[in-house]
Amino acid sequence: MSGREDQSSSVTSETVQALVVSQSFGEGSSLQITSHKLNGKKFLQWSQSVLLVIRGRGKIRYITGKFQQPDVNNPTYENWDLNNSIVMAWLINSMESHISRTYLFIRTAKAI
Repeated sequence: MSGREDQSSSVTSETVQALVVSQSFGEGSSLQITSHKLNGKKFLQWSQSVLLVIRGRGKIRYITGKFQQPDVNNPTYENWDLNNSIVMAWLINSMESHISRTYLFIRTAKAI
């Protein structure tokens, strides 16, 4: 057994969660995923640019609903909630404020 294998066996859930967050955002990225803000005009341009980024970051299943919300007691719930919140923030931050405030209290990216 190599030293690398010993290290991987001691990975904590906090380390995994930090890795998920860092992979989701990447270095130097922000919650702003597109310069095309949803403003009530040019919906197709906005939706295409948003979907390209979200698909490219491997989170499209949160919008399509293919990655369904697990039960709160399920061990995968925290990871689902984290990633769902990231996608929701991307969507809301890609809208002008008069539109985004309508979506602030929706609970899933799919519903947005």
